[in-house]
Amino acid sequence: MTASASIDATGDAATRPLSVALKAGWGFGSVGTQVLLFSQSLLLLYFFTTVLGLQPGVAGALLFAGKLFDAFIAPIVGNASDRAVTRLGRRRPFLLAGAVLCAAGLLLVFHPPVATLPALFATLVLISIGYSAFNIPYLAMTAEMTDSPSERTSLMSWRIAFVGVGTLIATSLLPLISRSGGGGAEGYSRVGMTAAAVVFVAMTVAFLGTRTARATATRGEKVSAVAMFTAVATNRPFAWLLFAKLLQLVGLAASSASMLFFFKDVIGGGENMLATWGAVSNLVSIVSMAFWPAIGRRFGKVPVYAASVVGFAVVGFSWLWTGPGTGLAAVAVRAAASGVFVGGLLLMGQSLIPDAIATDFARTGLRREGLLAGAYSFVEKASSALGPIVVGGVFQLLGFAVPGAAGRNDPTAVYLAAAVIPATAYLLSAWPVGRIGVSLRAEAAAAEALRAAGRASRPQ
Repeated sequence: MTASASIDATGDAATRPLSVALKAGWGFGSVGTQVLLFSQSLLLLYFFTTVLGLQPGVAGALLFAGKLFDAFIAPIVGNASDRAVTRLGRRRPFLLAGAVLCAAGLLLVFHPPVATLPALFATLVLISIGYSAFNIPYLAMTAEMTDSPSERTSLMSWRIAFVGVGTLIATSLLPLISRSGGGGAEGYSRVGMTAAAVVFVAMTVAFLGTRTARATATRGEKVSAVAMFTAVATNRPFAWLLFAKLLQLVGLAASSASMLFFFKDVIGGGENMLATWGAVSNLVSIVSMAFWPAIGRRFGKVPVYAASVVGFAVVGFSWLWTGPGTGLAAVAVRAAASGVFVGGLLLMGQSLIPDAIATDFARTGLRREGLLAGAYSFVEKASSALGPIVVGGVFQLLGFAVPGAAGRNDPTAVYLAAAVIPATAYLLSAWPVGRIGVSLRAEAAAAEALRAAGRASRPQ
């Protein structure tokens, strides 16, 4: 039996504390996913419009199409990882394949051999396949490695810390690399090479670092897209979680696609201020992992999640009171406040994913964590795909960054994209977040009733 042999562990094996090496090794993969996601969402719309010369609406539609492709292959990858049988387990081989494909895609998209729409779309498709290959099995592993809710929170705290590291690299280092190369094609070529190297190393570390992870075995589940949607519809906690994530990720994608424009064309601070904002926000988010797990245990995951979402929305609206001449200190204060709330909402939201997924096995006895992780990835990519097309559409409609348009320099469009749309989306998500807790309690009560009925039916 290999170190990562497929088993259906129960009892102590399913609830014992995970080793620090395993948590860190698995969590380090999030450096790669965040560099991949933010290098696209933060830089690609700007790169396509200002360097390659695409219209904002066209660039937004292109990014939308690439992410939408990812959304539709997510269930296929989830199903494949559920049914795979290898000596490395059913999830881990996908991690390594994703590392190679993601790195190749990043190299090509920031240094396209030909800057035609079909060629650019092909690079986005390559990234999409690689991201799904890595992220869906990666996420599914959280429901398999342990059955302990507190250990899942601890595991996710490592992930969120590394999410902060990856986001810090993407939002601070990559813009500065672009600037050092002149901000044009050469600068973005350097961005692609750096991002590809970081992503490959981080994802490969996750592959190597999870060799001792507990893994569950396939039971021959035969599933389809219909089965996926049925599984989501009958899993109330997971369905509410997906609804909340949809709203939040639309807001995040809109914010990410517009923040470089905001700092360059509204505040006037350019890449240096963007780097400062990213550094402060993500460093604070990383440090916040020292206290958010304890707060979650004290008050509960769902209430802390809801409070963090509302706090983050308030910080988002505060950008409406900034403009030309806004100082670095004002930006840093908002970044720090944002980092605190980001830490809370990411940790609680992420640690609720395996909790919600686990209710499916408790009810059905089926091992289809990959299928549900695929559903999560579908929503993640479909909602994040809306961000660039919404921002590109708003810019196009109001004439911002459109050559020759009357509103080319009017900041209204940027305020809408960077502040109003994201903050509103997060604020609206507080309602489905609250429903997650109600649904989890109902699932727990139903499971206990079934156990009680089973005990009553046994011969005495």
